[in-house]
Amino acid sequence: MFAGWTEELQQRMAAAGAVTDPTRYRKETNNEGIVRILTLPGGTKDNPRTETVSVWHDDYEQPASDDNRLRRRTSVQLVQGEVTEVTIVMDKKGTKVLGE
Repeated sequence: MFAGWTEELQQRMAAAGAVTDPTRYRKETNNEGIVRILTLPGGTKDNPRTETVSVWHDDYEQPASDDNRLRRRTSVQLVQGEVTEVTIVMDKKGTKVLGE
């Protein structure tokens, strides 16, 4: 956890869905290019938690996001107790220029 945080504060932050250890959300794909992250916190149906997903590869790049053509990311809405599946189809590097 972060230096200077009490155990009680860390537990409250984790219970509230705050990222107390950002590395726990980083995963590598399996041989089929699939990754499952089972620990992302969600919101409620009336107020889902919006998170961004970014993917990196030496030969491919994530397409630009729909909401901001200058970034390579995908926004997802997460609800507690529901499974959210995200599929990202990568482009060969250099195929698409950001901002176009």
